[in-house]
Amino acid sequence: MPNLAPDWKFLLATLSKIEGLIDDVVTDTPPRRKIINELALVRVAIALENFLSRASYKIVAGAALLDGTVPVLTHRTATISAAETHLKTRGGTLPRDRPIPWLDAAELIDILKLALAPNDPCLAAIRAGGVPLAQIRKVRNHVAHSNRTSRTAFQQVVRQVYGSTLNAITPGTLLVTSRNGPRPLGKTLVISARVLGQNYCKGIVT
Repeated sequence: MPNLAPDWKFLLATLSKIEGLIDDVVTDTPPRRKIINELALVRVAIALENFLSRASYKIVAGAALLDGTVPVLTHRTATISAAETHLKTRGGTLPRDRPIPWLDAAELIDILKLALAPNDPCLAAIRAGGVPLAQIRKVRNHVAHSNRTSRTAFQQVVRQVYGSTLNAITPGTLLVTSRNGPRPLGKTLVISARVLGQNYCKGIVT
């Protein structure tokens, strides 16, 4: 039987290291602090994508959640590999190499509904984490690509944080700001990733 515990423990350990790194550079020079926060955010995105993919394939293959409950499946596969194929091909309607947008809550939920019942609590966990998922995705994409398309999406996050479009704001500047809370946005997104991962593999919303 597939087991979600190793995936959750690995995500937790990874995010703890990233959070520690962000804390360690708080007193560094602004340029260094900003670039390290950008790199940390990219690592958060990778860790979360890897976790969601592994956990989702295992769930579709019959894995129980961490509390022992079993998700409500409308399509269960015999193996993890078959679960990956089922989701990547959108139930056999698309080529296998079609990527899954793990950090886009709305699209991910639609894909997971090919195997999970619409009222399954795992979907509710993804839905509840929609805003931080989008922020992580948009900031990561702008760090990685820095083009007109990524900037347009990135400015959506800037408006959420600052209340207006500010073209001079870079991803690093955004991530070290504490404008909307008691901690910098970069650290807030690490915490949000941890909460989402926990809720997803426990089938809860906190």
